[in-house]
Amino acid sequence: MATWRDHMPAGMFLKSDGFASNLSDPDKTYTLQRYCEQAGEPYDHTGHCVGLQTFCAYGLDFQKQCVPDLEQKWVTQIDLSPGGFQLKLDNGEEFQARNVVLAVGVTVKLTEPVAPVALVVTTVHRGFLPDLASSVTVSDATPLRCEVRTPLIWSA
Repeated sequence: MATWRDHMPAGMFLKSDGFASNLSDPDKTYTLQRYCEQAGEPYDHTGHCVGLQTFCAYGLDFQKQCVPDLEQKWVTQIDLSPGGFQLKLDNGEEFQARNVVLAVGVTVKLTEPVAPVALVVTTVHRGFLPDLASSVTVSDATPLRCEVRTPLIWSA
């Protein structure tokens, strides 16, 4: 929600209709319509623009309902390590991960890796997430270091 909340002009309206502005909820329990009804905000499936402030408030309410124990931390460093990656957070915490998925949105700029990497794939360039096991090859001798500031969200 940071892109919407921090980088869009105040007073903006979404281009999509209400029915097309729901966040992903397979059970359709936490819809924009439900939020608007509970918050006393105007809503219509079509023909009524969704305000940025309403959409951001809906997103935060959605997070509180669906992921109440969310920890918002920033990944500041990712290094290649045996069996995966070593991640460092902004609070100094470090941990290992076999896989890392960066979902940085459109407003974050990643720094270039320090050393060349055999293949770098991004959803921005490819438009989809390829089979990483067969398309990304990084040897243990190739140091991979990306300085990033992106929200890290994980669940058990």
